[in-house]
Amino acid sequence: MSKTGNTRTRGVKRLYRRITLRSLVAFLPVAVSAVLLWAFLLGSQKNRLLEDTLETLEVSLALAEQKTRTRLDHARHDLNHLVHLPLLRSGWHEDGSLDPRHRSAILESFLGLTTLEIYDQIRLLDASGTELIRVNYSSSGMIAVPEQNLQDKSNRYYYLETIQLEDGEVYVSRFDLNIEQGRIEEPHKPMIRLASPIRDEAGRLLCVVILNYMGNLLLEELAALSSGLSCGSLSLLDEEGYWLMAPRPGRCWGFMYDEGRDWRFDAEDPAAWAAIGAGGKPRIQTGKGWYGVRDVPLRKAADNGDPDGSPPALLLVSRLGADELRGLWLQALLGSLPPLLLFLLFVYTLSWFAAKRAVVQRIEAKAARTQALLGKQRLEDLEQELHNREAELRLYLDNVPVVVYRRSREGKHWTFTHISENARKMLGFSPDRMVSEDFWHDGVYREDINPCGLPMEERLAKHPTLEFRLRKDDGGRIWVRDHIRPLRRVRGTCSNASAPGQTSATRCR
Repeated sequence: MSKTGNTRTRGVKRLYRRITLRSLVAFLPVAVSAVLLWAFLLGSQKNRLLEDTLETLEVSLALAEQKTRTRLDHARHDLNHLVHLPLLRSGWHEDGSLDPRHRSAILESFLGLTTLEIYDQIRLLDASGTELIRVNYSSSGMIAVPEQNLQDKSNRYYYLETIQLEDGEVYVSRFDLNIEQGRIEEPHKPMIRLASPIRDEAGRLLCVVILNYMGNLLLEELAALSSGLSCGSLSLLDEEGYWLMAPRPGRCWGFMYDEGRDWRFDAEDPAAWAAIGAGGKPRIQTGKGWYGVRDVPLRKAADNGDPDGSPPALLLVSRLGADELRGLWLQALLGSLPPLLLFLLFVYTLSWFAAKRAVVQRIEAKAARTQALLGKQRLEDLEQELHNREAELRLYLDNVPVVVYRRSREGKHWTFTHISENARKMLGFSPDRMVSEDFWHDGVYREDINPCGLPMEERLAKHPTLEFRLRKDDGGRIWVRDHIRPLRRVRGTCSNASAPGQTSATRCR
């Protein structure tokens, strides 16, 4: 690349650096203000988004609580209906056995229950804990279990706790998995058992009525609520913190398995579990997220309490995890960042073009000032050169053997504007005297005045060269040969009559 090309490239780079620096000076204050405002609005949006999400979780939690209470109330209502059947208080023999005729009538009452589809089993146990009647739910409907398949339930906890209640009181078991023949039934059948003892007037235990409520119906409803959330989740715990419905299904029902003793809520977030135990807070925040809690007692005050003094309960928990919180922040960030970037790009573009215009205007103004200075200096140089040339010309004209004069037109008249200084030596007259029109009128002989007095335009056209006599002060005369040439303007009009170096005045005679 040539030296000129390198210089031009460096100049362009310097120009763009100036524009960039100037645009940044204008852009940065606006950008910093915009980013600070964006950060403030982003924080407000994050808080609003968090509040809206927590409110949505609270609404879902309240709906889950309502569904759970409604299902338990329906089961209590059905149990109360069965307990108050007259057939269950008559037909008992002194040895505690049931009259076979009454057994058939009671079975028909069980099968006639209108909400059978929500129960896995309906059972009637005698005072010793042996099943007298059991109705099982199947895909084809409710079926009565043959007598040979009835089981002894005298060692089950729900029977042992129910027989301690008074007549009409209701026992509600913990929410667990159904056990048949001493083993957890597969596939899992989550159950809540509602039981009530029936006693005679003397308080003697006659029988126990038990409803096995199918808990999977409740769990499916709660799972549907949880899956419908755009952010966060719902969980179900028992009073000991074991998962009944969890974000990780494989860790549910830990109390039913030897290896599941740590499948508890407090194992994942001890701080949140401690706050739940303390109670009184609608919202709980820990390092792992936000929680909401609703307590659903399995037994009402009308159930007359719990034999152990600690009524079981279900805990509905909503959770907005730390990872989900980060997702909310990211959502807010991604939603507001493009408008900010577009605004900054727009502002920087305006700043850049404004800086470019300012820099170019400044360069142009500087160039104009430089040009003006150069023009002034050039004019001074030309004036000085003209002055020098004029001095040289005057010196030349004053020393050549001719008299040079110049006449200029002013309106319709032509006047002398210059007569060279050597007129004094050659003609004997001073230049100041000769510029007067009277000098020529009186000095030229009358016989010669006619051609000399012609209008300048006619003389220039017909008589550019004349000879005439000029009267001297001592009475003598001198012959003068006058040769005149026009000096024209650019447009061709004649404004001066002269011919330096050709106009001559010499003695002819």
